[in-house]
Amino acid sequence: MMVKKSILAIIKKNWFLKKLSFKEACKMNVTDILESFLFNKDLIRIFLLILAISFLKLIIQLIQAKKINSKINDLANNSIELTPEEFMLIRNKRLYDEKARHANIKNFPGVYILHNKTKDLYYVGQSIKVLDRIGNHFKGRGNGDVYADFKYGDQFTIQTIALENSEFSNLNDLERYAIRFFGAYEKGYNRNKGNKSK
Repeated sequence: MMVKKSILAIIKKNWFLKKLSFKEACKMNVTDILESFLFNKDLIRIFLLILAISFLKLIIQLIQAKKINSKINDLANNSIELTPEEFMLIRNKRLYDEKARHANIKNFPGVYILHNKTKDLYYVGQSIKVLDRIGNHFKGRGNGDVYADFKYGDQFTIQTIALENSEFSNLNDLERYAIRFFGAYEKGYNRNKGNKSK
């Protein structure tokens, strides 16, 4: 609020706005406007301040984007585990005044492994947009048992395997392998052993 008041005070003090009516100001050519701007130290200060703030905001967003992209790459390479809370922070972050979440540009096909650490149970699923699908499970739009256990306080971790980083040629084979490897059908949340390959 203080900055806004001081900017308005500087603009009111500006000589060419005081002396000219709106009609006269509209008739000014670009050269006159530029000259009046270039010789007004207050307006130059405002412009430089706005430019510096915009540049700083861009730098901060670039650093945040790099961190998010790195986490998503690590997740895709199955080199980190995240809690649902950590995952949602990364997934829901918006940068550069984006309307959509930044993670949407990094979404990938693969499988995800949800581990209930409290009960030592696994759920394995697949999706062409893994990041979206994982989020659904913790919002009640996925496996009902996983959501119920999460809602009632069980601790979960999330891992993923990107299809392109695996030795498999399709999601069905990768999912079946992961279900078998983690025992997600025999002692987990999965109700079947995975989809058959076509």
